[in-house]
Amino acid sequence: MALCTGLLAGPAHAQEITQNFTLRPGWNAVYLEVEPANTAPAVVFSNLPIASVWTWAERLTAVQFIQDPAEEAFNRAGWLGWFPPGRPESFLSNLHAVQAHRAYLIKLNPDAPAVWNVTGRPSLRRPEWAPDAYNLRGFEVDEASPPTFLSFFRAAEAHYDATTGTLENIYRLNDSGQWTLVAPSDLMKRGEAYWVFSRGASDFTAPTEVHPDLGDGVDFDAATEEFTLEIRNRSGVNQTVGVRLSSATAPGALAYRVFDPSQVGYQWPDLPASSAFSVAANGTYRLRLAIRRGAFSDSS
Repeated sequence: MALCTGLLAGPAHAQEITQNFTLRPGWNAVYLEVEPANTAPAVVFSNLPIASVWTWAERLTAVQFIQDPAEEAFNRAGWLGWFPPGRPESFLSNLHAVQAHRAYLIKLNPDAPAVWNVTGRPSLRRPEWAPDAYNLRGFEVDEASPPTFLSFFRAAEAHYDATTGTLENIYRLNDSGQWTLVAPSDLMKRGEAYWVFSRGASDFTAPTEVHPDLGDGVDFDAATEEFTLEIRNRSGVNQTVGVRLSSATAPGALAYRVFDPSQVGYQWPDLPASSAFSVAANGTYRLRLAIRRGAFSDSS
């Protein structure tokens, strides 16, 4: 599997990535992974033929499952909506910020598909689950080799019953705008949101999870010289985890710690643009990073 880390190239310049969506006319269920610099919906959704946008204001409580999306179905406490200026309902908008690691139901006007490009800071924040309820969620799966729902959730007790070998119910939005039950063998898609049932409490994000030791990303501010990413393998088999830089940075700007038996101690070689690390079954790998500030220009 591949892991992309967003890095801070200097004391005040966070690197950004762009997430791309192709929206179809009618309803779309999307999952945003990046935090836009300007989170105002009028800015994030500018130049798109949007009819409305909805998200669930999560308070770790159950949300009623909506089988057939319609604007009338969202007219209840807990849903936040946004209508573009110029629509008669725009004064009812109560969605004021578009944020990372949230699922959005977007209704596009029925003219033609549209491409939505969102640029922002990548985040490793872990959304919480409402227990014994459906949760509207997306997952950061490998786009080049997406997993099946069964292989992805097999390690999660709240979403897979090992005794019966069955998944808890998961629904995806089809091309007709209806929520349909997925098959265990169906492939997942990055950027897509699903209704996922959690049987009891859950802390699951993926079979292989990444946890920074501080904050929700790899940010080297003026006072931070070293940073640790904890990579956890929740599956029962060994995993090789690929790590790549999200964008080009100064050569030799980042180093990572490795134990060198011949030197009887730790060494700090340069972190390559792409590398791989082995994580044992049900084990943890700690990737210790350090910044070499001399590799950056004064304008970085």
